[in-house]
Amino acid sequence: MELLLISPKELFSKKQVEVLSNHFSSIKFVEQNDIENYNYGEEEKTLLLDPDYFDWKLPKDFFSKIKNIKFVCLTTTTASYVDEDYLNENNIKLLTIPKYSTDSVAEYLIFLMFCLAKKLPLQLKNDNRQEFTNKYLQMELTRKTVGIVGLGNIGNRVCQICDGMGMNVQYWNRTKKDAKFKSVSLESLFKNSDVIFITLANNSATRELITDELLNSMKKTAILISNTGIVLHNDNLVRNKLKKGELFGFGAELPYGTYEEYDGNVMITSEYAWFTKEATQRRIDILMKNLLSIK
Repeated sequence: MELLLISPKELFSKKQVEVLSNHFSSIKFVEQNDIENYNYGEEEKTLLLDPDYFDWKLPKDFFSKIKNIKFVCLTTTTASYVDEDYLNENNIKLLTIPKYSTDSVAEYLIFLMFCLAKKLPLQLKNDNRQEFTNKYLQMELTRKTVGIVGLGNIGNRVCQICDGMGMNVQYWNRTKKDAKFKSVSLESLFKNSDVIFITLANNSATRELITDELLNSMKKTAILISNTGIVLHNDNLVRNKLKKGELFGFGAELPYGTYEEYDGNVMITSEYAWFTKEATQRRIDILMKNLLSIK
């Protein structure tokens, strides 16, 4: 079976490439500017896809143009950028990399919470000049109520960290989890939480969950932090609430824009949450294991 790597060549070390060469009949790297026009040939093949290589947007008919795909191996946990329905209908097995960045992302979300609770963005906008007014008055997190929307791997880890900090933890999940944390309705979570983490996957089902009504029910003293950027909620509404002082703070990762473009206490960073030495090593280890399991 042929291995086609639609990814940067530096993803693997020379030794790892040698190991893969011994496992597959051949391995080839597809150049970034040749993804749509590459001659993929007739041989049975495994595709390795790195979404950054094609800006997370595969051509809609990409898979249908390639013959004899048996496996699609992703370098990510999410598969939101591939046509899973097509793969299932054509009996193409999909391999992802679960849990490799759980600790990294959860810790980063906690970092955003501390930045907002201590009003770091406002301090930075003020060039770090001391000004003891209500604008810079901070929040203590101990004994505050935190609500986690989505108790997957990352959401559960956020729960654990917040619990260890002495916060009162509650969560909403589509199905109730066997967890020591309190399960509540979405309405109750948004109304009563001092800090809210949205740790949902980005898909068609979750895009309808965070309604304007829920956002408007939040305390004016609440912090909202999203693990999915601004795609799962009405960003204009959040911006207006921040501008009017109807929200204590907002945090997210975005591949564009900065916290300075928002009014109020906002911490926007680039998408670095997963990018730690430990997580990148786990990712490549699992990726190699996935590829070498293919026969």
